Amino acid sequence: MRLSHILFTLAVAANTVLAWQPDYILRISNQTIASDCQPRSSVVVNGTAPGPLLTFQEGQHYWVRVFNDLPDQNTTIHFHGFTQYTTPFSDGTPLTSQWPIPPGHFYDYEFNLEDGFHGTYWYHSHVNMQVLTAQGPVIVEPKNKTAPIDYDEDIVMMLSDDYHASDETIVAGLLNTSVFGWLGEPQNLLVNGHAPGECNETALSAGQTCNVTCGNNLQKVLPGKKYRVRVIGATVLSYIGLALEGHNMTVIEVDGTYVEPYPVVDLELGAGQRYSVIIETMQNPPKHDYHWRLRTMWRPTRVNGSALWQYDDDAPSNCPYDNHGPVSSAATPTNLNETVYLPEEKFGWYSDDFVQWNSTEYPPTDDEVTRVIVLNGQQLVAGKSGFRWSVNNHLYNGTTPHVPYLVGLYSENPTERMPNYSIALQHGGYDPLSNTYPAKLGEVLDIVIENHAGPTSGMAEAHPWHSHGRKYWDMGSGTGNFSYAALNASRAAAKGLPYLRDTSVVYPSPGAAYNGSVTGNYSDAGWRLFRIKVEDPGTWLVHCHITPHQVMGMMTVFMYGAEDLAPIPESLVHEFLTYGGGAYGERTYSYSTIPRSFFSEMKRAAEELRMLERIRRSAKGLREYVGGGRSAVSADRKG
Repeated sequence: MRLSHILFTLAVAANTVLAWQPDYILRISNQTIASDCQPRSSVVVNGTAPGPLLTFQEGQHYWVRVFNDLPDQNTTIHFHGFTQYTTPFSDGTPLTSQWPIPPGHFYDYEFNLEDGFHGTYWYHSHVNMQVLTAQGPVIVEPKNKTAPIDYDEDIVMMLSDDYHASDETIVAGLLNTSVFGWLGEPQNLLVNGHAPGECNETALSAGQTCNVTCGNNLQKVLPGKKYRVRVIGATVLSYIGLALEGHNMTVIEVDGTYVEPYPVVDLELGAGQRYSVIIETMQNPPKHDYHWRLRTMWRPTRVNGSALWQYDDDAPSNCPYDNHGPVSSAATPTNLNETVYLPEEKFGWYSDDFVQWNSTEYPPTDDEVTRVIVLNGQQLVAGKSGFRWSVNNHLYNGTTPHVPYLVGLYSENPTERMPNYSIALQHGGYDPLSNTYPAKLGEVLDIVIENHAGPTSGMAEAHPWHSHGRKYWDMGSGTGNFSYAALNASRAAAKGLPYLRDTSVVYPSPGAAYNGSVTGNYSDAGWRLFRIKVEDPGTWLVHCHITPHQVMGMMTVFMYGAEDLAPIPESLVHEFLTYGGGAYGERTYSYSTIPRSFFSEMKRAAEELRMLERIRRSAKGLREYVGGGRSAVSADRKG
């Protein structure tokens, strides 16, 4: 049985090959772009940065073919926030879920969007710093089109960083073992790939010329309408606060989860997070032009950005996103920082105040939790490796194992790759033999992300943590060190919670400002609790979504249901499990020669696993397996 992109159907059994076309085609290439007028060689999608909008519908099955047109780099595409239910090989994480796509090859990402799965998402490369420009928005439309507030039109705002240094220069500095080279603050904040700026001609490479048409992203709107603005945090470093001149906002969506309408005057989000807000335009606006103000937060230096919101009776009635523009040549007001208020840093913002709109969904109870796993995220000095960011003092560097974790489970000797649960229970959930945090189907994990200050500065930072695979329940956050007493206090103080999401910020304490976050070397500086139902077999990354931190090793692998993975047909093993094998088609392949998948069988197998999971959750064997962890959890709660 094929779990992912090996595109064969049941018709193959009858020797019938069906011609087909992928739903979308993405081509990853290198191109010179000038988002803020300064030319830069960048990895782009379909020739633009960001790439095209992909629109799907819940309950449907899709294929996206990704061509690697880069001459000398691997690539992948990760669909951020997608569960990859039944398709763990399509998670787009190189050396975790799949081999990377070699130059001159393509890969067919396949996924099933379950009923109830909709909202705002995005796609991006998961190789080195390519995400800086290789990214694009995704909208998954609900079947019934209902929302907490009815609205007229969509607008997509992708927020990203702009760096003039090349990806290669940035990565070389981060991994330099003698002289550490931090990338520093971005030169600009981009909205849909645009920002006003000035070109430095002395910094141009041979053959480059300055762009003179850069400017603010322009959003044309009609009076008297309700717009759903989908704000996507596609930054590599920046935590951004933003507000719109003369308008208020109402939050209705958090990472693809509808929440009860929550009025705000400003929005804050870290890398990987998404919010939908409703903005109602004026019937008779006193002027035409209003500006968005953007500003970085939780960093030692502020970087400001802007975009233009323009009333126009001729505005299009339905234009949610245009990755080629439009761009306004009008200058940003010099007093924008005074006319549009943005508050200073505040621990947690409003993230603990949202209430899930669907009240029929609720998290597992405290008594259902089988184990607690604590992930300490902090900077360390790793001997000859220099400065690195780690998880529990372990670095994910993509070299151990030498084949992707998921592929290794299908190797000739899969027992060598199987996790050792007994050893993992003795090491806080971590199995040093497989370098993973394993869990069996049916478990309910409390994953505590603890934020620790650095080893030399005593400074803590705000880290957006992302969990691949199925969404977690955001149970709460706090300052200092974690305990269940602290969790209960957090719950009592919060107006909302818990709700499903896929990326949450672990804030530093005391939370007054970045420079107020000095707590002492290696000291506790904040925590957040993810509660995860282990349902889908696969290997799933959990990591900080600040890309330089990822490059430096701040990622770890959770291996769920390793013994429950569905088999791959023996005839397909070689082409699929080999780097650059037949499953990674050459770009000359024609669509008509590629048959479709065993999707019906995959889905049926997944449903059977779900049924088994429900049985296992009450089975004696599972209770015995997690017994040691449960007693520790209970003791902590009582304390």
